[in-house]
Amino acid sequence: MLLLILCFVVLLIGSIEDIKKREIADYLNFFLLLSALVIRFFASFFSFSWSFFFEGIFGFLIFFLFSILLYYTGQWGGGDSKMLLGLGASIGASLPKSFDILSLKDFFLTEPLFKFFILIFLVGAIYATIWTCVVAVLQWKRVFEKIKIAFSSKLFSYIRYAFIVVFLLGSIFSISQNFIFRFLFFSFSGVFILMYGLILLLKGVEGTAMIKSVKVSDLTEGDWVVEDVFFGTKKICGSDDLGLELKQIESLKKHGIKEVKVKQGIPFVPSFFVAFLILIFNLV
Repeated sequence: MLLLILCFVVLLIGSIEDIKKREIADYLNFFLLLSALVIRFFASFFSFSWSFFFEGIFGFLIFFLFSILLYYTGQWGGGDSKMLLGLGASIGASLPKSFDILSLKDFFLTEPLFKFFILIFLVGAIYATIWTCVVAVLQWKRVFEKIKIAFSSKLFSYIRYAFIVVFLLGSIFSISQNFIFRFLFFSFSGVFILMYGLILLLKGVEGTAMIKSVKVSDLTEGDWVVEDVFFGTKKICGSDDLGLELKQIESLKKHGIKEVKVKQGIPFVPSFFVAFLILIFNLV
């Protein structure tokens, strides 16, 4: 119960901080991680059973691998990834009793950590869609201009023309096919059109609300720079970096760079909070 209260409080504070500042302070993430491990250590020590402590270690390792994957593929920022480490240690996961298919199936279906894992994706997808639509409505003029630019780009034009050709050829071919084939073909075509539109919308929102000019003095470690920054011929930082490092920020200040364009991602910690609430209501 103490670990659940700890997660609730940290996620609540982190959600507010993420919405207001678009970042989560390291002290909050490390406080959650260390507190979870300390609580598990002393609970195991006084109960003379170390399984509770090692469940926290195992949960930490699972979410460590998960967060590293999402961070290095550019899906989440460093703050979101660090928050997951503490959540993994808090929720924990027991080792499977055996590694046969049935045991592993039961393990993945019953462990709260894996339920939380699935909830993060489901709630995150709904949350991101709502957030994107709200931004698109509030700033529709600017978003529409960015969509027009993306729509006219070579990449989107090639995709559009390729789809038209495939759709026409498929439509002609489907005339001689059975109902199931026609249903699947037109269903997949509809899904493709929907995804094409959503990607255009995301491009519009990204160019409008997610890219900001930030003063170098306000930069923090892990910020995503969207354009290469040079001092003469020397490259200081760029879009291929996985987040700014402290030495790069110091170099920007040293060379008198005033502002850089930074990509601000969707504040995802509130979706972690909602997923956690759903999880604990199912556990209680």
